[in-house]
Amino acid sequence: MAAIALVLGLALGSVTFPMTRTTTQISTVYPSSQPTTTVYYDVSTVTIPVPCCANIPQSFVVGNYLFNVTEYAPLPPVTRNGVATDFSAGVLIIFDVSHLNEQNQEQANFTWGGTFSEAVPNPSNSTLFGGDVSVSWFVSSLMLYLTVSTGTSSLCGGTSHMTTISGTTYCTDDVSNDAVVQNPGYAYFLNDSVTFMGVTFQMICPPSFLGCPGTSNVTEKTTMLAGAIMVNLAFPDKTNETIGGVIGISSGITVLSKHNDPTAGVMISRSGSSYDVFLLVEVSQ
Repeated sequence: MAAIALVLGLALGSVTFPMTRTTTQISTVYPSSQPTTTVYYDVSTVTIPVPCCANIPQSFVVGNYLFNVTEYAPLPPVTRNGVATDFSAGVLIIFDVSHLNEQNQEQANFTWGGTFSEAVPNPSNSTLFGGDVSVSWFVSSLMLYLTVSTGTSSLCGGTSHMTTISGTTYCTDDVSNDAVVQNPGYAYFLNDSVTFMGVTFQMICPPSFLGCPGTSNVTEKTTMLAGAIMVNLAFPDKTNETIGGVIGISSGITVLSKHNDPTAGVMISRSGSSYDVFLLVEVSQ
């Protein structure tokens, strides 16, 4: 019942391969006595041969997802009233999957009946994170293979999407429920700031302007005649930049930083009688 830790025999420490855009990588897997090693695949899809006994890495990264693997052989017993019963032969493999930039975790379980054999388990595949991650098994030339795929949106996080502006691709985060857009007036976050893809966004709403938080102690308030946004951006390299502009009544606004690698910004678009607010961070190449 104890978890059997299996990792790549070639990985004698944390191994980082050069970043590529290859879609599939075949890697031969061997047992190892170093269960804490994490294997990094800098690709969106990896196919791992499994020649015997579910020899797969105990911990590995594909795209922006971390996979922690636990194997049980035989299957864990069923416990009733505190007593372990129903011991069954078989192999159970559990994938605990989490995004590197988020806290949420999802799980996929696969079971072989009897002893492990070079045959597909039940189920033969599983999808996680709204289809952004897939784990599947197949047999080719009497060899069992495991394929793990992460979608392109995994570059941005499991709940984020991508958009292209003037030829540049950005990860987007919908923060409409966390922001107040006034027109006329300054836009502001309900909370002080929001961090997305390593960039911290802080909307500036001067207390001396009508409609901004903290105006109750200001005796003279300035009334805006148009909508505006002013955002301070704090980048991972410790640099800061302030961007802003006037919010169009019908069209909204998109403001981007001069800072690059990554470029970041905010997009505000009209949605009926209100506005949608999206944070933008350039996809790393």
